[in-house]
This record gives sequence, C-alpha cells and structure tokens, in this order.
Amino acid sequence: MNILRPFRAPALLAVFAAALLAATMLVAPTADSAKKKPQYKNKIFFKKVTQVASPTSVTAAPGFGNLLFITSRMGKIRVMREGRMLAAPLLDLSDKVEKPWRKRAKDVINRYRDEKSDMNSPGRYSGSSRYNILYSNVQTICPALFNQSPKPDVRRRYRDADPVGKVIADMLERALSYSMDDYDFDRYMRMAIKDQQLTGRGVTRVRYEPRFTEEEDEDGEKYEELTYEEVRWEHVNWADFRHGPGRTWEEVDWVAFRHLMTKDELEEKFGEVADDVEFDHSPVGMEKGEGDQVADTFKRATIWDVWSKSEKKVLFISKLLKERPLRTEDDPLELRGFFPIPRPLYATENTDSMTPVEPFRFYQDQADELDNITKRIAGIIEACKVR
Repeated sequence: MNILRPFRAPALLAVFAAALLAATMLVAPTADSAKKKPQYKNKIFFKKVTQVASPTSVTAAPGFGNLLFITSRMGKIRVMREGRMLAAPLLDLSDKVEKPWRKRAKDVINRYRDEKSDMNSPGRYSGSSRYNILYSNVQTICPALFNQSPKPDVRRRYRDADPVGKVIADMLERALSYSMDDYDFDRYMRMAIKDQQLTGRGVTRVRYEPRFTEEEDEDGEKYEELTYEEVRWEHVNWADFRHGPGRTWEEVDWVAFRHLMTKDELEEKFGEVADDVEFDHSPVGMEKGEGDQVADTFKRATIWDVWSKSEKKVLFISKLLKERPLRTEDDPLELRGFFPIPRPLYATENTDSMTPVEPFRFYQDQADELDNITKRIAGIIEACKVR
C-alpha cells in the first residue's frame, strides 16, 4: 500500500531548497528560458501549505490521492484538494460526509422510541393503529447477538515447560475476569450492539485513568507518585464519533470523540485555559433559553479529542477556540494500533465506504406496508361494531 508518510515543515523547506539548487546547477539557462520564468509545482504546493499557521505535518489518505491533510500546532486539521485549500476544517468535512446518515439514524431512533419529532407534533405511533415492528425486531435480535459474558481464557501459545509463563497467564486471566465483573462488561456490549442495530455502528472505547499524589523527596523537591491506575470501558454515543476518510478501517488516519463538559470538568482537565472556552451546547428543550439563568446552568462546552495515528498525538480542541488547542499529548497509551478503540461494530460492511448503513433501511418499505395493513384492519373492525 502506497502511503505518503507525514513530514515536518522544516524538512519540507530543506528538501525543496536542495532540489531547487540542484536544478539550477544542472540545467544551464537559455535565452528563451530567461524570458519565461518557470513555474515549479512543488513551490506552489509549499506556498499553499505554509498558508496554514504553524504547520506540523502533511499526510495523504489511501484511496484519496487528490486530498492532503495538514495539521498545525493550533489544533486545526486542514484539507487541500488538488492544490486548493478547502475552507472547512477536517471535523466539519467529516460532519458533512456523514450528515445524511446521521439524519436517518436519528429518525430510526425516534421511530424505535416513539419520540416526538418536535414539541408540537405527536409521535408516529401515538395512535393505536400502528405496529412498531422496528422495536419488536431490535428487542429480539439484540439478545440473540449477545446473551452472556465471554469467559477469559489466557494460556501460553506453546505448551512448553515454562512455569513463569503459566503464572503470568493465570494472573492475566484473573485480572480480565475481575475487570469484566467489576466494570459491568455486559452493559457496554449491549449498548454497542443496540447502536449497531439502530444506527448501523457501535463504538466502545478503552480509557486508562492513573491517579497521582504529590510527594517530596529527601531534598524537599516535590514530585508526583503513581498510587492507583485502572482501565475501564466507556460507551461512545453514535453521534459523538468521527473518523478520517478511508474505505476500510486500516486506512483511517484519525478518530475523534465529542465530550460535553461542565466548567468544573474543564478547569480540572485543562486548568486556566478553560476560561477561554465557550459553552455552546444546551440540552434538548433549552436551546432558545439564551440569557436565562436556569438554561445557562445546564450549558456544556463541546470538546473534541482527536487521535492522529500518523502523528502519534492527541489534540484536545474546541471549534470555537481557533487560536490554539486546549492540550496536546504524545501517544498517551502506546497501543499497537494507537487508537483507544477497537474496530467499530458495523451492521453492514463493504470495501467501498465506511459510512454506516442502518439495518432498518432494508425493510422500511415492508414496515410502512405493515402499518397500512394494521390501520386498515383497525378501520374494518371499527366499521363492524354494533351500534
């Protein structure tokens, strides 16, 4: 697979200068060439890249040869298509690509839960002459897909005489068994499968949480000592996940997770930088309560943490804070695949696109027809009543 690896902006400048110097030494200028100034494609490309403030890397995604992804120290990820810089940052482009699917997924969830489409209209199944086959199917399929916890089984690959390896395998097996019981593994798997069956994609991430205490050495210097650490699971809501372009999971270069944080959570995680973050998210039903003290109490700040596999970095950004990222971390987990999630659980997979397909789409026409039949049966029964 031909992948253009990321390269640093200073390195790009040095390579470009060396190539330009070699070209001038090897090719003698003629009268015609002196009159007509040559245009260097690489020079134009370099000029375009430097339009991004403090660029750190340039990366191409497999299967999208006309796109270049440029990261900057301020946390932005910009896209260049065929030499033209696109106005929208990468997260906005990811939103645009999956926007039709997100609308369909929301409609499917509303139909499953019989939610009101807005505050003034009733739900689809508010009447008695409907049959919610979607709810029946999901409630039947989900227990069939996951009905009991897997049993950890850790053993040596080769059954040779290795008492140390046997002890380590037993320790790992017991640790996994304890973690699955203590952190409610079944609950997170059921939520991922429910998202898969309703929206077409389920995501569960692994979160590592160390805890430190401040200690002093013999010289009186303070340092942080690791006192406790744990690894737990976390469900990622279907609407809070983004990923980079790619036809298969192996081609995806970055993933992003949305968090809705209170002011106290911002200050605890980011310190004084939290004062520059705007609170842009309001709960459902309170969107128009601008200036209302009660509504402002429930507001949250939308924070994205973007995991860049090529850069081995994690950026915490707010779309409304364009000057800089809130924080940058260098490969915090050191996992083999870098991402803090396994491959998402897809209901329908193919090798052309990673945009999810909600299963209800395949039998929506039959579900609508069943609604019509149920409505007609109810009308016939109503007409046959003795008056």
